[in-house]
Amino acid sequence: MSVFSWKSNQPARWMQQGASRLELVSLSVAEIERVFNRVREELWEVGLLEDGKYLDLIGCDRNWLPSFDGTAAEFYDEGVSRLDDWLGFEEGMIYLRPNARFGKKPGETLLDTMRHEFGHAWAWRDPAFFERRWFRACFGAAYDEVWCETPAFDRTEYISVYATKMPKEDFAETFMTFLRCRNTLHRFDRRPGVRAKLAVVEQAIKQASETRLARFAIC
Repeated sequence: MSVFSWKSNQPARWMQQGASRLELVSLSVAEIERVFNRVREELWEVGLLEDGKYLDLIGCDRNWLPSFDGTAAEFYDEGVSRLDDWLGFEEGMIYLRPNARFGKKPGETLLDTMRHEFGHAWAWRDPAFFERRWFRACFGAAYDEVWCETPAFDRTEYISVYATKMPKEDFAETFMTFLRCRNTLHRFDRRPGVRAKLAVVEQAIKQASETRLARFAIC
């Protein structure tokens, strides 16, 4: 069974219109595929992905539009407009920007970026699960809400400065960190707020694996 396959099932039109546009993209297909499959394997290990089920729907592709605000990647979770459809965008896809820059520190790598975007993908795939009390209780607001006041960064409470942007980014950063450190979560014992969030995400993953996975089969 090939569980960890490249999921760009319908190549974007810009990829079909000429190889010259690929010059904008510094990341190779092979590197993106390697990282994408690595995260899919992690999701399979924790129980959020099986062949044809749940997060197996999520794909990944390269975006030919450069970023002007430093965004390296995004998950497309909006309804696809006629223009976006013409440009080749598909709902349920992770897109990497052609001018993306990735670092070597945790949270800055391509691998961690992919983990982060899969966190958003999970919320898109199963919004009803994220509307449950666990999310608001842990992250202070609903997934798509914003805080009344942006909290100051406190490393005992937040994984990163970016996590203070809004609840869904706090979740995605926590989810990213859980996948990377799921076997050594004790390292966060001196960051009690972060450790508590990781525990909630761990429990949410377990619950989704046990009660949601089989309901979201891909027909």
